[in-house]
Amino acid sequence: MAGDIRARRITVNYEGGSLEMALGNIESLFGDNVVSDFTQGVTKSVTVKGHGRQRVIGGPTTTVASTTYTYTQFPSSGNSQAAGGEEVLLSWEGSEGWWTGRVNGPLWKLGRYLDSAVPFPAFFKAKGGRTYGPFSKVNP
Repeated sequence: MAGDIRARRITVNYEGGSLEMALGNIESLFGDNVVSDFTQGVTKSVTVKGHGRQRVIGGPTTTVASTTYTYTQFPSSGNSQAAGGEEVLLSWEGSEGWWTGRVNGPLWKLGRYLDSAVPFPAFFKAKGGRTYGPFSKVNP
């Protein structure tokens, strides 16, 4: 017996945290490009300084040259399975009410992420009842 795929809970990772909600709510909140936006990697550049390395104390020193390289960082989660996160309520244009999600990381980073990713006004309520928003990448 198969369940509704839209009811399955998924996690959206962003810099500094993650948001877990039902897939149907994630699609409604983030719009039509939800799959392509969340699976894109971000190009990162790393510079390693030149330095000396000594294999044995008192032994000869080998010089390691400086180098720069780039790689693609794909979405991932650094949270342990024990980290349940903080429950928040989210509402957005067309949502027909408030929906439950779980946030790992600071709430201000969730607000920053929503402000850069949601195509229409969205709000969230923290555990204490304080409402934050509106957040939208397009100014209403």
